[in-house]
Amino acid sequence: MNLVGFAVGLVAAISTSVLSALGIALQRKSHVDEEEKPADERTAYVTRPLWLLGFGLYLACQTFGASIALGQLPTLILAPLGSIQLVFNAIFASMLSGDPFDQTDISATALVTAGAIIVTVAGYTGEQALSISKQIELIQRKPFVTLQVAVQCITLILLATLLFVTARGPRNNPKNQQNRSLLSAILAGTLQAESFIAGKCAYVVNIAIKWLDLRILEHC
Repeated sequence: MNLVGFAVGLVAAISTSVLSALGIALQRKSHVDEEEKPADERTAYVTRPLWLLGFGLYLACQTFGASIALGQLPTLILAPLGSIQLVFNAIFASMLSGDPFDQTDISATALVTAGAIIVTVAGYTGEQALSISKQIELIQRKPFVTLQVAVQCITLILLATLLFVTARGPRNNPKNQQNRSLLSAILAGTLQAESFIAGKCAYVVNIAIKWLDLRILEHC
């Protein structure tokens, strides 16, 4: 892992986390502002400029920024760096929507930030990256495949549970709303973690295919 590539991946990962958090905060502010209006003046979220801005910002960051970071950083470093988004979620929510940000939140934020810094510093070794053949070999290992199958099954169970709770439970019930929010947060976190791994696997496979194409052309 060369220093320049590490620095590029690090900047991309942090920028993606910060701007993604801002996008989420803008969407939340749109919902908060809409709830303050009379019921007959409220509009669908997909027609609100602020919500669309937040959604577009989040989508662009996750599409382009994450792709750059995945190509430069190992998942072992990239995944903990994603926790920075939680820090800025809390900060932006407090700034834009007026959510409380007390001493407990400050302490938790400091711990998350310290953990991300420690993992990032300890994760850079300066060693050469694994070869493509070695990475493909690791992806095909039985423990890795078994883990991915198990996680996908858990994800489907969470999704089915969320759909069941949403369809069966009363929408205005605070307990039901809390359950839906909790399930949605767990499902979103699981899918985001899996997207990192899937993106890294796709990147490795894509590089391997290009390498094979070059080898074939050399022998033609």
